[in-house]
This record gives sequence, C-alpha cells and structure tokens, in this order.
Amino acid sequence: MTSHYSEEFTRDKPYSVTVAFISHFNALHQTMKGLLVNDDATFFQCVEELAKTNQVIKRNHQFLDQIRQLRNLLTHHKTEVEVNLAYPSEETNQQLFEINQLLTVIPSTRKFIKPVFAINMDDSLEKALTDLHHHQVSQLPVFNKERLVSVISAELITKFIADEITKNSWFYMDFSKYQVKQIINHSQHKKITRKQIISPDTPIFELDDLMVDLMRNNRNEVLLISEKDDVRKPEDIIGIVTQRDITTILNYL
Repeated sequence: MTSHYSEEFTRDKPYSVTVAFISHFNALHQTMKGLLVNDDATFFQCVEELAKTNQVIKRNHQFLDQIRQLRNLLTHHKTEVEVNLAYPSEETNQQLFEINQLLTVIPSTRKFIKPVFAINMDDSLEKALTDLHHHQVSQLPVFNKERLVSVISAELITKFIADEITKNSWFYMDFSKYQVKQIINHSQHKKITRKQIISPDTPIFELDDLMVDLMRNNRNEVLLISEKDDVRKPEDIIGIVTQRDITTILNYL
C-alpha cells in the first residue's frame, strides 16, 4: 500500500529511530483503545481482544507481540548497552505506521465495484462464450427470470465443452444448440448462497476468509457485491470478486 511515513525522527540513529518507534507505538495503542472503547486497556489486552475479530490485528499478532516486548525493553531498561542491543529499525516503524493507517482508514469492497455482465438460464452457450470474450470477464452470473441461480465461469464452460466432445467423439460442436442451464446441470453446480452476496462496505480484510470458506465448501470462488440483500435482477449486482482478485486482496493483509 502507498503510505506517507515521515522520517523526520531518523536523522540521528539509533536514538531518533527509537523516539519514532515510541511515538508510533503510542499512536497505535491509542487507536486500538478507541476500537475497543476502553481507555484503560493495555497494549497486550488490545491486541489479544482485537485479534478475535479484527483481521489487521489477527494477521499481525506475532509482530505486535514482539514490538510490545521491544517497547517494554526500551522503557524499563535504560542503560546504553541494552538500548543499543534492542533499538528498533526503520522498517519496524514503517510497519507500525501502516498498521495504524489500516486500522483508521479501512479499505472496503467498493474497490471491486465494476460492470458485471449476467446471462439467463435459457440463453445459449454461444451467447455465454460471446459475452465472456466481448466483455473480457471470467464469470457470468446466471438468472432465471427474477432469481439469481448461479455463476458460471470460463473454466466451467471449457470443462463442459471438453466433456461433450469426448462423450460424443465430435470434431465440431454447435454452441447455439446448447443452453446455459445444461452447463449448470452438467457440473452439478451449487447455487449461490446468501454468504456470497456481500455489501460494498464489507472490509477488504474479510474477503480472504470468505474466499477460503468457499474453497473449503467446494463452491464457486466468487463473491457478488450488492447493496441489496435479495438480488433479483442483474442491475442489483454492482461488482464481483473472483480468484483473479486474490493478489489485490493479499496486498492489504
């Protein structure tokens, strides 16, 4: 992520780096106390409690425990030798700064809002292939009148075509004679669940766990973004998160 970390304290190392470290440590502690709504919570208590629900803290748990110990060493052991043996690095300060930024300005799923192109159960395989190619997408939500049924992917379509050609020993296949519902039935594709419909305000940190949960349950790894709980028409879907977005998600973790 892009940050604007200031190095104004780092001119006279190691003392200035240590001063910056204490400053960033205290700022992060204040942020966490605010999230807990508990001004009396220690740094340790903040980390342990927030790690249960906050993905930023959860994923940086070990690092935060280490810097807590470092801060205690710097605060309670004042001899020059001990401080020099333990003074923090600029990289440590940068990481503290970025964690605090992530806690105060939480990026949302709105980053993945983009045009979504849907298809109907009765549409042809030819149309599905045309839409995938024309719009340069990998997933197409499938509707049956006013009901969201599933999402088909380029990978799923490719498997269907390969199985049909192999089964019938064909060299040619007329895509216009097949319907989208045949692809869904062929793959015994599981229907989209309510868990796969997410709000545009969903914190981006939650997406990784949601995708992992989909993989564990052998479901299509796709999340549909909508401001409505009950998706009834293509216009209700304002964005989509797929496997292609995993790298983007991981950059925030």
